[in-house]
Amino acid sequence: MTLKMKLLLMFFFSIAVSLFVIGFGSYLTANRSVKDLYINQGSQIIDKSEQAITYFLNEYESSTQYYAGSQSIMNHIKSGSTDHSMVLKDLEAFKNAHADLLYIYIGIEDKQMIMYPEDDLPEGYDPTSRDWYKQAKEKKATIWTDPYPDASTGLIVVTVATPVYDTDGKLLGVVGIDFTLTTLSEELAKTQIGENGYLFLTTSIGNVIAHPDETLLDKPIPVESVLKKITSEDTGSMTYTYKEKTGKKDNTKEEKKILVFNTVDKNGWKLGGSIYYSEVNDYALAILKNILILGVISLALGVFISVILANSISRPIKSLLEDMTKVKTGDFSIRTNVSRSDEIGDLAKSFNLMVEQLGILINNINSASKKVLVASENLNVSSKIAGEAIKEIALASDEIARSAGEEAEQAERGSLFITEISDQLTVLNANQDEITEYIGIVTQSKEKGVHTVGNLKNKNKTNQQSNTKIADSIFSLAEKIKEIIYFLETITTIAAQTNLLALNASIEAARAGEHGKGFAVVADEIRKLAEASNHAATEINTIVSNIVKNTDDTVSMMDSVTKIGNDQAEVVLEVDQSLSDISSSIEGITEKIATLNNSIVQLDHHRVEMVDVITNISAVSQETAAASEEVNATVQEQSYAITKISEAVEDLHALANELTKTINQFKI
Repeated sequence: MTLKMKLLLMFFFSIAVSLFVIGFGSYLTANRSVKDLYINQGSQIIDKSEQAITYFLNEYESSTQYYAGSQSIMNHIKSGSTDHSMVLKDLEAFKNAHADLLYIYIGIEDKQMIMYPEDDLPEGYDPTSRDWYKQAKEKKATIWTDPYPDASTGLIVVTVATPVYDTDGKLLGVVGIDFTLTTLSEELAKTQIGENGYLFLTTSIGNVIAHPDETLLDKPIPVESVLKKITSEDTGSMTYTYKEKTGKKDNTKEEKKILVFNTVDKNGWKLGGSIYYSEVNDYALAILKNILILGVISLALGVFISVILANSISRPIKSLLEDMTKVKTGDFSIRTNVSRSDEIGDLAKSFNLMVEQLGILINNINSASKKVLVASENLNVSSKIAGEAIKEIALASDEIARSAGEEAEQAERGSLFITEISDQLTVLNANQDEITEYIGIVTQSKEKGVHTVGNLKNKNKTNQQSNTKIADSIFSLAEKIKEIIYFLETITTIAAQTNLLALNASIEAARAGEHGKGFAVVADEIRKLAEASNHAATEINTIVSNIVKNTDDTVSMMDSVTKIGNDQAEVVLEVDQSLSDISSSIEGITEKIATLNNSIVQLDHHRVEMVDVITNISAVSQETAAASEEVNATVQEQSYAITKISEAVEDLHALANELTKTINQFKI
């Protein structure tokens, strides 16, 4: 895409977006303005219609007040006459002057009813029981009833009533007028808001009084939002939607509308105006069409101006581009003829300066290329001489590296032998350390054995002493048991004699008869005690006999224990002597191992010194070989570098020739 086309597109979209924003904003503003205009127009019409309604209602209200204050009416009522012809004549004249009036009447406190046109009232009709009479009497002022359908005509009727008082303030009756709203409805129907908007009238609670759609009369407003709005506020406006008939049977169309309403101060009726929102949209669309036409014209004019501006920008740039193309082919003698005082002019000046500087640069490059050509030829000769010298250095370096390598191999072999000796010494040293460790363990075990034997000797001695004490105690126990046996024999003898005495006493008591019964009982108890004592002594004797037997066995066992204790003491002494001999042997082995350890340490010290010497020799040989290899590698690298330099010099010579040929193509 060319620069000119890009500029045209940029100008086109900028103008189009600006026109769209301005047009859309103007349309929204126009829509709001037209809506406000319709609302204001509707409010003005409603205010005028409200004044007409108030005037219409005031005429009937003032008429009832006139008749209520008429002296002739008061006098007629006070007279109590039933001849109402004069009053009816006056009422007839008033009726004939008002086409909407249905009835004008006077209800009297004595329950008479004067009404024109005269009508057959039901028998016993009592006007004082009617709501209009009660309300006027209670309020003591003019009252208005809510509109209601007349039973005979079906027309919407309103009643206005005023109480009649005499000069003393006594209620004489109530004057009332029933009139239809036909004329009022016709006048409201003639009034339009906009092209198709209309007025309607409702009660304070929203029941329709007058409306172009007669099917809505005496019914609440069918739109809930509208009903809520007009019953809760005195004046205002809102938008709403309503399905209304289109003229075809059972067909409806949802229309968006604007509501404007006000309240009639006289009786609280609501006078509303309904405006079709489509009329607002029609006016706004007409404005939008004009905006679109102006927008298209403005867009065409903008495109025309954009073409002129784009050409003024693209032409000098195109000329400058052609000059750049000539420079691209090598013509640095060209100078652009673009002469402007803006950024494009600055660009042209910079272009001429750039071409001039490039010409100078090419001249400098041409001179430098010639110098490079001469220098490359000299450098090529020098690189060949350096290459021959490096080859000789490489041969000498290879010989040094070979000799150093052989010396390093011999040193490495000696180092391996010393390393093997070092490993054997290390193993020997480790074994000696293990022997020393084991001897330490044996020494500790010997010391524990000596300690244990000492404890065993002490325990054995204590055990012998305890055995002796136990034997003495057992012998003493045997003597005591013998004494117990002697006492048991004595107790047995006493129990036998006591039993015999108790038997004799029982015999004597039997001889004594009744006097000896108590003594016989005592004698029998004594006999039982003697038998129990004899039985207990027998059991004790059995137990003691068993104790004597066990004691004899214990004495025999103590003799065996004493003998075993003596044998154990002798064995302990032998173990103690063996441990002393082992201790002496361990001390001798320890001294020998210490001497061997010192020898190993000295040998290892000499081994370390020899390893260091051989290692140093090997390191020096390796360093010499490495240095020789590094020298050889360096020589090879230098030889390679010299070769590359020679090749680069040849390439440089070729490039210098090519550069000279290329520069000669430019026109300066």
